[in-house]
Amino acid sequence: MPIPSHELERWIRARVHLDEGPESLVLPEQALPPRLRPQVWVVSAGAPLGQPSAEDAAQHRTLTRSLTQTGQVWTPARLELGELLLDAVLIQGIDRCKAVQLGYKRKQWAVLFIDDQGMQVVYTGVNSRMA
Repeated sequence: MPIPSHELERWIRARVHLDEGPESLVLPEQALPPRLRPQVWVVSAGAPLGQPSAEDAAQHRTLTRSLTQTGQVWTPARLELGELLLDAVLIQGIDRCKAVQLGYKRKQWAVLFIDDQGMQVVYTGVNSRMA
């Protein structure tokens, strides 16, 4: 099953809020900070399949602990998906396959790729297998 159109619309309009010292950046409206170039992947563990859960905070902690244990370079962020504001991470140094795997494991419809050219929505394939 492909990503539902209402979910795709939320992801296309997504904004990533990043605290940079005294100011806050909103990606992709503002340029990617030099320390995050050339590219980052945005992954969240909250609101699996677009549905907020009481477990969102615990799932986010599990994601950040996993990234730290594997030595990944990541930065905390907030992901705005329509009315949802979720804890997220910007991850450097991974490829598309790993980013999609991280999103799929956390039942996210998509992950975001951001570089100097802008932002791309990448479908994770979640919910694409028949039960």
